[in-house]
Amino acid sequence: MTDICGVETTKGEPCQNPVESCPWHNVDEKPDTGRDTKLSLERQEQIATAIEQGKSLTSAARMAGVNRSSVYEWLDRGEADIESGKDNVFTEFYHRVTRARGHGEDFYFELALELARENGDHQFIASLMKQRYPDSWGETETGVSSPDIEISVSEATYETWQ
Repeated sequence: MTDICGVETTKGEPCQNPVESCPWHNVDEKPDTGRDTKLSLERQEQIATAIEQGKSLTSAARMAGVNRSSVYEWLDRGEADIESGKDNVFTEFYHRVTRARGHGEDFYFELALELARENGDHQFIASLMKQRYPDSWGETETGVSSPDIEISVSEATYETWQ
């Protein structure tokens, strides 16, 4: 005689399916939760490497062959999973992209510094930094505005910018 599942159904009665093949209550089998994510480790690295090189997230997504909305969804899910204490492919991706953004910002900063030293003009790169990294480089309200403000620097500092 085969054992029955016995789990209480929505009608309040024990499930009569065989325990070894009950499609609703077999706890030994992983339930089908949909298709697998396209977020492989290889794809994570493709996206993060592109961002490290200064590419936008949209460009990095295109280079990896996925829609940018998917990348934003993966990042949102990773951030939510971190807050709930989960550790999975999405949290790893969130951390990896966060590090990549830091490297990308450093890439542009070094470029801006080099161009400012060579040409005495840093405005283009500064505007790019403001656009790409508004939390670090965006406009700030100082409460001071005057076209006549003069900034003095030491001669040693001035010479390093020449």
